[in-house]
Amino acid sequence: MAAQYELLSQLLKSGGRLDMGQELFYKFYQAFVLKDRWLQYIGGVGTTLLVTAIALAMGVLLGSVVALVRVAHDQQRPSRSNPVLGVFNAVCQVYTTVIRGTPMMVQLLIMSMVIFNNSRNFTMVGALALGINSGAYVSEIIRGGLMAVDPGQMEAGRSLGLNYITTMVVIIIPQAIRAVLPALGNEFIMLLKDTSLITVIGGKELLYAAQGIMNRTYEAMFPLFGVALIYLVLVMIFTWLLAKFERRLAQSDKILEVRGLTKTYGGEKRKGAKQAAPTLDVLRGIDIDIYRGDVVCLIGPSGCGKSTFLRCLNRLEIPTGGSIKFEGVEVDDDHIDSVRQKMGMVFQHFNLFPHLTVKKNLELAPSLLKLKDKEAISKRADELLARVGLADKANVYPKSLSGGQQQRIAIARALAMDPDVILFDEPTSALDPEMVGEVLELMKELARSGMTMVCVTHEMGFAREVSTRVLFMDDGCVMEQNEPHALFASPQNPRLKSFLSKVL
Repeated sequence: MAAQYELLSQLLKSGGRLDMGQELFYKFYQAFVLKDRWLQYIGGVGTTLLVTAIALAMGVLLGSVVALVRVAHDQQRPSRSNPVLGVFNAVCQVYTTVIRGTPMMVQLLIMSMVIFNNSRNFTMVGALALGINSGAYVSEIIRGGLMAVDPGQMEAGRSLGLNYITTMVVIIIPQAIRAVLPALGNEFIMLLKDTSLITVIGGKELLYAAQGIMNRTYEAMFPLFGVALIYLVLVMIFTWLLAKFERRLAQSDKILEVRGLTKTYGGEKRKGAKQAAPTLDVLRGIDIDIYRGDVVCLIGPSGCGKSTFLRCLNRLEIPTGGSIKFEGVEVDDDHIDSVRQKMGMVFQHFNLFPHLTVKKNLELAPSLLKLKDKEAISKRADELLARVGLADKANVYPKSLSGGQQQRIAIARALAMDPDVILFDEPTSALDPEMVGEVLELMKELARSGMTMVCVTHEMGFAREVSTRVLFMDDGCVMEQNEPHALFASPQNPRLKSFLSKVL
């Protein structure tokens, strides 16, 4: 390669002309290979990443402080406003207004020529300028995320005796981060690209290295294309890392993961029979992810596989194929008992224990499994009976209760195990119409409290109002799934359209 370059150089010196291929090779060699100039690009990349890291850390720190100050100020009661906090809030408002209202280039020049005019470390000056600029935008992103968290979360934390700062750190901020992560990722990508601006003040990052090569070779195409390609690769790597992080966060919230679930009845050849019983495929490869806080409603015609799917989740029905993971643990015979302790079940026909009092129904499983001491179990049972509005029924037997009361007791029994998810198998279908409302209201209250729920139901109003996602099943398959408004307002599957036209 070096010999070829020398030959082309001699040709040019003698007045010869290069064809297109030779010219491209010559310019490429000059820009990247000659005198190991590729090392200059690598050095520029290192500086770019360093500047980005410093600016990123500074931007996140500064932006977080500004956002917390402004949110804390806005959440004050008018009668108990803190004047010191008011001053800090005013400073933060001025900061964000000035930074967002002036060009980045002007900020760089002011930082280098006015504020740090005695410094010769232009790269560090550029990093500080980028960090200060980024902090203003990050603060607004984080502030928006904090304000988007349900105000009831702050009230719930304070009601438990937590102070304001603890509630923010432990409850509010973790929820806000998940909401603003995509916007923050975009801001960080912009920050990575903006490092090229510090070349204007003499910052020795990637573009500075390319400009030095351009000045020595009098050729701009390859250095600039090289810089563009490097920045593109860096952005792609950053985007990939961000997407991986987002998936990791989502994975941590995943409570149920179902893949390729099948269930087939029949096929066995009974003793004395001439042939095996015919097979019936009830489930045909179900793939579903359910996350913490989800309220997933399964709708569809009778016999479509809804209840079978629900019962497969806790192995009351043994799947024929596929896999079910609950909180990362495979739901199989080896783990099913521990899984069921955290996966409550409410049946269509209540299935209360008739020989035990209402309170004993709630205490039985926690006592036998020794989840708590006797006093704590009794206290928890009393709390749950009060929650479902049946505290006065603690010592009666289930048969003396109405259907609606029995179903509320069944829900309380499931809650007594402090489950992470509750499965509801048509909980209102066996009730008289006048009793349906009290059970649905209790389920709505559970949904509002953040309980993860998977519910097989024919109550379309409940599915529309309460669920976070609705799945329509038919013929053992999930035909369509969507958030409730979209699914009911604009169904896409023809079978779903037909089903809704008959039940709505």
